[in-house]
Amino acid sequence: MKAFFFSLRASYIFFGVLALLFGAGSRLAGVDVYKNIFKEMTATHVIHCWQAIAANPPVLLWLLAFILTGACLLVNTGCCAVSQAGALFRMQGKRVRAVQMALIHIAALAVVILHALDMTMVNRHHPVRLYAGQTARMGSYGVTVKEITYVADPSFISEDETGRKMKSVHLPAGGFSRADNFVRLEIKKEGQALETVELKMLSPARTGATYFFLDGFFIAHGSRQIGVMVHHSTNPLVVVFFTVYSVLLVLLGWRYLSLRE
Repeated sequence: MKAFFFSLRASYIFFGVLALLFGAGSRLAGVDVYKNIFKEMTATHVIHCWQAIAANPPVLLWLLAFILTGACLLVNTGCCAVSQAGALFRMQGKRVRAVQMALIHIAALAVVILHALDMTMVNRHHPVRLYAGQTARMGSYGVTVKEITYVADPSFISEDETGRKMKSVHLPAGGFSRADNFVRLEIKKEGQALETVELKMLSPARTGATYFFLDGFFIAHGSRQIGVMVHHSTNPLVVVFFTVYSVLLVLLGWRYLSLRE
């Protein structure tokens, strides 16, 4: 068993199992009984919907299998990193290759650890529906909508009596511009204005470790007033996360170029 966790075969197996679990999770998320649980997990945090998960055995078993496989991959990556670090003292004449492989494994281990921490340290929250002039509490900040600019066809965001809007896949090509449709928010903390930010679709704003996202625009059924849906997420790991990923990509590129020499 010890030799197995130090092997590359174990890595392939664990990654393969994770891929299968991702597929199984996608299928479960499409089942009406479990759909809302997966939406809640995606929108907020696993801990917030633990009771619903525990009450549905298929979802619980899927989550436990996912966590167990991730833990095995973490152990496997750690074992391989230790093995490659030890090779630095054994590989005479191939020191550059040993250094490359050791650094790649250490960076990969850091990526796996950060993914694990993401499940516990990152807090996501449901979108809040707001109109111009309204204020909402988001974490430790007060957020006031100063301006909403929407220049696309109002029918795209008009809700029917059930609260549904036109699906984005049905929008005509070029019918919606991210650059021309936005919302300006004033961010306050303890009553003091910190900054005014402009949110666009897929372009969040950051204040400290908190990110603010524009989820979309809406016109409520029977109304003509345009509103926005905004949510916030606290992620103290995001800078570290992308830094480590960048380092890993650079190391992999270095290794690739070395093999071509």
